[in-house]
Amino acid sequence: MNTFRFHPADSNWVYIGTDLGALSSEDKGQSWSVMPRFGDIEGPVNTEVSELFWQGSDYLIAATHGRGMFRARPLKIVYVDVAWNGAEDGSQAKPFNTIEEAWPQQGMTPLSPSRAASI
Repeated sequence: MNTFRFHPADSNWVYIGTDLGALSSEDKGQSWSVMPRFGDIEGPVNTEVSELFWQGSDYLIAATHGRGMFRARPLKIVYVDVAWNGAEDGSQAKPFNTIEEAWPQQGMTPLSPSRAASI
């Protein structure tokens, strides 16, 4: 292990840089995987990650040896359950009722119907 960082918003999420790439854990290091919450981007693999650091609280930067730098935005898990009637915060215990309510938690803006149709 060359470097490690905790997620600034969730101390259960840990990221490490190794000689073979970057790994992440969402359970304080009990299990590890290759950056599962980066969408289609898996991050740097098969290269030394010598440093990890946060750009603000949204982007994790991985500095590699010989392959440049990678920037990724680990996504927060937000739960949705249309049958939930209580207080909502997007957690598993208090899910949102609609996806539209969850989007701002991910820093996303819903597409207008006309924009969505053009994609």
